[in-house]
Amino acid sequence: MKKTLKIFLIIIILLIVSYIIYLYVSNKSKYKFEEGDIRLKHNMTNSKSLYEALQNRSSSRDFSNKELTDETIANLLWSANGINREDGRRTAPSAMNQQEIDLYVILPSGGYLYVPEENLLKRINPTNMTDKTGYNAPMSILYVADTYKQNLNWAYVDSGFIGQNIYLFCAINDLVSVFKGTFDKEYFTKALQLPDNKEIIFMQDIGYKKEQ
Repeated sequence: MKKTLKIFLIIIILLIVSYIIYLYVSNKSKYKFEEGDIRLKHNMTNSKSLYEALQNRSSSRDFSNKELTDETIANLLWSANGINREDGRRTAPSAMNQQEIDLYVILPSGGYLYVPEENLLKRINPTNMTDKTGYNAPMSILYVADTYKQNLNWAYVDSGFIGQNIYLFCAINDLVSVFKGTFDKEYFTKALQLPDNKEIIFMQDIGYKKEQ
């Protein structure tokens, strides 16, 4: 009996130690800041109401070539799917909090992975790929689902939450946007070096409205 209890206690201790190690490793930064990466600092100040955002929400495919500032990009990405609580939960919900959607950002300076835990855009490819997005918007966001974390049915739903966050941000910041599912997914999969479990499902183009 005593021997069985001793073995049980050893197992419990090992499990606790393993969990502590897991928490330590998982909380360490996976991404080292390197040349070409962009530090993000969001500063959300806007006096417009949710009603105004809903009133002005629309889709547009006509974009000016004016580039977005780093602060606007930071504010937009935080609104889209940034961390808004100490427990790591996001501004957009996800089924069972799996957070299976990664946002890849296409800018004139290259293709980036948005890392909300680090407030960082990690550059994956320095090539200007804005001409491959379809409407030559100065910023496009690719919705990439991690199929190891969640099935695609839920990923489609969760992408919709993020997309609406972006639409509402654009509506109160004099930006325009369009959410779409038709574009060259194969090109971006290769350009962004995505593994087999990462699948591009949508794109959202963002920019200033083209003057008529």
